[in-house]
Amino acid sequence: MDKMTSYFQLSSQEEREKKIDELKVLEQELASLKKNAKVYQSHGNSNILFIADRDKVHSETKLSITKLTETHKKLQK
Repeated sequence: MDKMTSYFQLSSQEEREKKIDELKVLEQELASLKKNAKVYQSHGNSNILFIADRDKVHSETKLSITKLTETHKKLQK
C-alpha cells in the first residue's frame, strides 16, 4: 500500500484536503459501478494496469478516506 502511506505524508493542509476530495470522488465512482464491472489498478509507479476486485478497491478507498480525514483533523488541532 505505498500509495496509501504516501497520502498520510502530505505536508500542507491544502494538499490533504485535495487528496480527501479526490478519494471521495473515487469512492462515489466505485459505488456507482455495477457489481460485474471491471476495475483496473496500477501498482507502484508503473504505467501498467492490472485487473482488481471492485469491492476490495472500494473498501481500501473508504479506509484511506477515514484514515486521512483522521490524520487531517489531528494536524489541524
